[in-house]
Amino acid sequence: MDNNKQPLGISIFGGLNCFVFGFFFAAIFITTYLKTTPQDLNTITTLFKSKGFAVQITYRQFKILNIIYIITSCVLAASGAGLLLKREWARKVTVLGSFAWLALISLAAILNSALITQLIVYCFYPGALVIYFTNKKVENYFRTQITADKETRINN
Repeated sequence: MDNNKQPLGISIFGGLNCFVFGFFFAAIFITTYLKTTPQDLNTITTLFKSKGFAVQITYRQFKILNIIYIITSCVLAASGAGLLLKREWARKVTVLGSFAWLALISLAAILNSALITQLIVYCFYPGALVIYFTNKKVENYFRTQITADKETRINN
């Protein structure tokens, strides 16, 4: 792998994390946090119940979940940008975050057996991130930036 040329997978995953799961989702969750009223939430939960989905969430829980999603989106935006900028810390955040994501999905499936059939779908993206960013060639691509940064500091 040419260490100066960014691999396609880093461009794809970094772009998805930064722009889609980061900035785009943050904008959605910030808008939802600021604009949704208790009446809106009641309308939404009633709609879900009419479709056969048992949803029980208070307005306070809804607001807290939105804050968690906003923070998560900001972390994804930062790590995605870091991946695109060839930062080792971003690769580590991506791998650790993906493991956490997989653990939460597994826990949700254990607590709600109806989710077990959907487990493969929910695990696909974080699983792909773990597999890709723990690949030795990809690790080496990021390590060359660390070496270059150290040499720059020594020379200055």
